[in-house]
Amino acid sequence: MAKFNIILKASRYYFQFMANNGNEIFTSNGYTTKEGCMVGSTDIKSRTSFESTYHRSDILHDHRFNLLSASGQIVAHSEGYITGTGRENAIIAVKTYAAGALVFDMT
Repeated sequence: MAKFNIILKASRYYFQFMANNGNEIFTSNGYTTKEGCMVGSTDIKSRTSFESTYHRSDILHDHRFNLLSASGQIVAHSEGYITGTGRENAIIAVKTYAAGALVFDMT
């Protein structure tokens, strides 16, 4: 089951999107409050179907994507993928499962 986890690390709150297989696909920027993090996760869930949400970057054997807010700010960063195809498969998983994923408070 794909899901969002809210975590606390070094006094900052983050949301992580976890794929059906349990692998982390992306992590948000840090938030100072849990409420802000929850709002951020809700915002990104509502945007995952839009292609404009994804900014791709390619460096040899390190293919990543950032997720952008409606205002174009980076709000989350993907894991690195060895191939562009791996990255694209991760984006497909986000587009397919993120909007309906449950959010779990792990703090």
